[in-house]
Amino acid sequence: MRFIPRILVFAVAASVMTGISATAADEQRKPTKNDIPAAIMAAFQEAYPKATIVSFGQEKIDSIIAFEIESKDGDVERNILYKLDGAVVEIEETISASALPDAVKTAIAEAYPKGKIEKRERLTRGKTVEYEVLVEQGEAAYEIVASPEGKIVRSEPVDSEQDEDDEGDED
Repeated sequence: MRFIPRILVFAVAASVMTGISATAADEQRKPTKNDIPAAIMAAFQEAYPKATIVSFGQEKIDSIIAFEIESKDGDVERNILYKLDGAVVEIEETISASALPDAVKTAIAEAYPKGKIEKRERLTRGKTVEYEVLVEQGEAAYEIVASPEGKIVRSEPVDSEQDEDDEGDED
């Protein structure tokens, strides 16, 4: 009689674990175009008709589900985060050296006098605009976020192994 309850316990435990792992796999799965709400696709296509979609992502921001569209539009790489209704949460896009405000260039030159700017992005969240810059100085690399007025909001060292992993993801 003890044998049957142990089998029952094992079967229940196995089915619970299978359900948990399936749920975790669903949460980690990258969405496809078919998973993206029509309002988001319409908003993207209206705003960026010539852009090519590279990939999709899904995030939870302050308990709100948001979808990300990673795209390329000529030389511009752009990631846009949308709410389910198609409203833009955030735009992150590469910019040319000439598009980086002089105040930001000056602040970075003062903080990292031997640094070389390797990548520039404009981050737009509503009416707030910031610039994210990757600076290499010697063997070290730093990710710097600055306001358009040149105030450095955040500066963090970048792990070179992580940076190389990110570059590999772009292929």
